[in-house]
Amino acid sequence: MPQVPNQLTKKPVAIVTWPINDVGGINSWCINFCKALASFGVPYQVYYATAQTRFGCDPDKPLVKARHSLLPAIHLSYRKELLRTTIRELNQYSLIVMLHPSPHPTRANANKPDSANWMKLYRDTTAKKLVIFHDANWRKTNEWFADVADHVDAAIAAQKLFIHSLMDYPADCPKTWEYFPLDLEKGRLFNKPLADRTGGIVCTQWLKWKNHHKFLPQLPEIKEPIDLYGNGQEYYTLKKTGVFQKVIRYDAGTGDTHNKSSLHNFRGFEPYESVLKSMGSKKYSIDLSTKGYTNMTHWEPLTMRTISMVERRVFDHPDNMIPHDCCQHYDLDNAAEAIARLCRNPQVRTNTAINAEKFITISGHEQVTYRIFKWLKHEAGIIV
Repeated sequence: MPQVPNQLTKKPVAIVTWPINDVGGINSWCINFCKALASFGVPYQVYYATAQTRFGCDPDKPLVKARHSLLPAIHLSYRKELLRTTIRELNQYSLIVMLHPSPHPTRANANKPDSANWMKLYRDTTAKKLVIFHDANWRKTNEWFADVADHVDAAIAAQKLFIHSLMDYPADCPKTWEYFPLDLEKGRLFNKPLADRTGGIVCTQWLKWKNHHKFLPQLPEIKEPIDLYGNGQEYYTLKKTGVFQKVIRYDAGTGDTHNKSSLHNFRGFEPYESVLKSMGSKKYSIDLSTKGYTNMTHWEPLTMRTISMVERRVFDHPDNMIPHDCCQHYDLDNAAEAIARLCRNPQVRTNTAINAEKFITISGHEQVTYRIFKWLKHEAGIIV
């Protein structure tokens, strides 16, 4: 195991985030990063920052909600009357990791009293600020984040695709990208023998651009059961159109049984480890997105010998970092055919799984965290 630089073992690290619906991989990044910090003996504390006076997180355990889990965390308010206490709390630290750049400037957020005071967590704190970019859309979804650019000391894109958006961000600070930190030990723990596996899993959030609406009509052609996880607006939209009920047997969202002849079940939102355990029992995990993003649902299967099925447009994207022999690529319009072909060929699955297991060590949570600290010291000049 790599040893963390000595300068980073002495002082605790603050990790600050904001409540975000359908948060998905952002939480997973934090969980695995924190596990690496703990393994290196680096003290840390996770915080949720809000414009509210109260927020229902728990410092000792995750809290499962309908559409996401809250990380174990302490609440910090940036309401005017509580802001001084919050700044004092954060000034205990020499490094603040901003897990996401800022709260989204939604109508609900913008209408809260003191809604812009989140900026003072950048401007009025003495610690160095490291920001993690988890998407390529800061101008579209977090434009007000540009207002604190002068107070960002370093920034890291959570995958290569996001580096272009990060480079466009007007902070004059060191910028780089890193692999997503993955818990390889957990992958091995949930790794069921290949001969005992059946069916597949879909565990992306139900957003329109994730393409559930193009995949669900193909489910009757797929002859081994698929478990679909997650939640989001697209789940409700497809239920309104009736597409969902035609192809899904059991709906965990409501407890209803729809099509009794179907093999495929909707499991809804479940905690992170439950989804990983399910993934480790499947032949494949199929991600339906086509935008070029590689998501956690592309990467985590590589840790447990589950075949990662990557849509051709994502696989061909110049920023895709998953090698061709570590996954199977397919065309979304013919997903059912690609799944049938993969399920018929156990040797292809075995070879792909072995290659993936060798490659994915580059993304181990300790390795990634070590490289981040090393970069902070040697490239960003940040000694904590």
